Amino acid sequence: MRTLLTSQQMKAVDRYMIERMKIPGLVLMENAAHGVYEAIRAEMEPCSVQVFCGTGNNGGDGFAVARILLANGYDVKVVVLGNPSDISGDAAENFAFFKETREFYTVITNREGLEALPEADVYVDAVFGTGLSRPLDGIYRIAAEFLNERDALVVSIDIPSGISAQTGAVLGTAVRADITVTFQYPKIGHFLYPGREHSGELQVVKIGIDDGCDIPLQAAVCVYESDDPDMCLGQRPLDSNKGSYGRLLMIAGSYGMAGAAVLCARAASRAGAGLVTAAACGDVVDVLQHTVPEATCFELADENGVLAKEAADMVLKLSQGKTAVAVGPGLGRGEAVEEVVSRIIAECDLPKVIDADGLNALAGHLEVLEEKKGEVILTPHPKEFSRLCGLSVGKILEDPVKAAVDFAAEYGVTLVLKGSTTIVADQFGNATLLCVGTPGMAKGGSGDVLTGVIGGLLAQGKDVYEAAITGVYIAGMAGETAAEQEGEYSMTPMDTVRYIGKVIDDMVVEYISADTIHGCGGGEYMPHRLQQPTEIVMEPIGTPVFQASEADAAEKMEAEETAESPAASAEEAMEEEEPTIVVPPVGEAEVQPDEPAMDFLEKYADDPKPATRAQRRRLEGLQEKERRPFFRHRAKEETEAADDMTEEELVNKVREELPPDTPKGPTRRKIG
Repeated sequence: MRTLLTSQQMKAVDRYMIERMKIPGLVLMENAAHGVYEAIRAEMEPCSVQVFCGTGNNGGDGFAVARILLANGYDVKVVVLGNPSDISGDAAENFAFFKETREFYTVITNREGLEALPEADVYVDAVFGTGLSRPLDGIYRIAAEFLNERDALVVSIDIPSGISAQTGAVLGTAVRADITVTFQYPKIGHFLYPGREHSGELQVVKIGIDDGCDIPLQAAVCVYESDDPDMCLGQRPLDSNKGSYGRLLMIAGSYGMAGAAVLCARAASRAGAGLVTAAACGDVVDVLQHTVPEATCFELADENGVLAKEAADMVLKLSQGKTAVAVGPGLGRGEAVEEVVSRIIAECDLPKVIDADGLNALAGHLEVLEEKKGEVILTPHPKEFSRLCGLSVGKILEDPVKAAVDFAAEYGVTLVLKGSTTIVADQFGNATLLCVGTPGMAKGGSGDVLTGVIGGLLAQGKDVYEAAITGVYIAGMAGETAAEQEGEYSMTPMDTVRYIGKVIDDMVVEYISADTIHGCGGGEYMPHRLQQPTEIVMEPIGTPVFQASEADAAEKMEAEETAESPAASAEEAMEEEEPTIVVPPVGEAEVQPDEPAMDFLEKYADDPKPATRAQRRRLEGLQEKERRPFFRHRAKEETEAADDMTEEELVNKVREELPPDTPKGPTRRKIG
């Protein structure tokens, strides 16, 4: 697992290292340049290199790289794009070497100048970094297109020029790098398409010390990649049984769509659910009993092979005694299906995962989510998400992390936005990117497999966010394994199911216990020792910190004696046997006033104020756009409702929305 930062967060980390850790900016730039040099040296012996530099800090990194390459025997030519008089700060310090020698650099302002350059073995892209927010134009666009036409190694510094560090979007045009060397922490745009494709091989280089900086700890986005060592499962205890690993109720399938139910049920069983109960119409039950013998099956009321409204009562009755619900794959469409799905959400208090036709049943009826009982996981692909939320697919893909996070927070759900980089967002503003899977999974039925895996993990007692992340990882890795064995063209979703067991087996470690419906390793049956109360006695040493008058002290003692309960004497007798800890108070001279909590992002963000009125208007517009959520109607309704409430009604409402008390016993391990 890797923590991902936004460009603003990375700027704040840089300022922290400079101001708090006292690392000069030139040293950070030099360390970054050495990292890029090592990446080039690992690929190519001394050869011809052209370094394309902008006039900002990214260009400063490029000047430093060029100097180090020159010192190590490479034939280097620096290509400056823009006006050299605009180069300032640490970048100017590194440019000074080339400015004085006047031998190793050239300034180019048009395509003709680029075409006149000789061919090189390596091209370094140091034009724009993570701060870019506008489309490339002019000579910068021409340079990006020129680099993309070269048949040579292209190395980008920090992020390919033209890629948004926040969304991975192409801003006009962008450099396609073979290697991208970024610094300290990777950025979100490195892992979202098309930025992920343009970045090529991503290398992360530490350039300074940021110990004590809590900005990375505050980051709300992280990423898991293939064969990630941090993604693991616990070893199952010997004294467990099928009841320890939960009971999943699956509602799936309709006439002609029995395969979706088969894939979902088999995936849930492979994911470790103790018992899978499949509820479907009669035609589907016949298929399930032949193809998924480990599942128990119940026939639901149907009309022409699709669930009838009467099925809702049957499903709610079947949910008794279960630990999770999976609904949607191959379910079909119609008013009856919409009613069944709505009642499951509103009346069943089990955690549930909803996919495919379950999502279609929700489209246009999102008010049902406001009445939900139990946690809900939604697993749409972009087209399903578009039908669900009302945004166009293009709008969603402009900033998929923001769209997923805003929707999850608005409706209080966990959202799995499926894609080449799958995004899992929870209702608290956190997001996890999962770069797993293969193009071979782009076939009908792969989503049904994912639903089954997540449902199986939910049934075992995993937290909804953890179950969603782990489920996406397992399904994606199983797909990668299937592609290796069967080929991307020929693999099927059933091949993915077949390799789930191998993936899970590789994830199991001995040092943690498996999740069960009773907690880690059957924790419900573990005896718990009651914590003994500890008395803290203050013995004054020298002058006490707080001095009260004798009258105040006597009055306080009298109030304490009056407030004592009848059981105080019994407690006093017990206290004689309890251990005491003597804590001497600190002397008056040693008492220091509390320092106000530091907002690292606010303190160390290095955003200079725009100089012109037009720049200020543009910056204010961008900031307002970033703050504006995609989904706001529910927040307005809640605000209006809150204004009409009395203080007591508001307190009661807040109490109702608080999460239930955490059960006693060992807590489950949280991923990452």
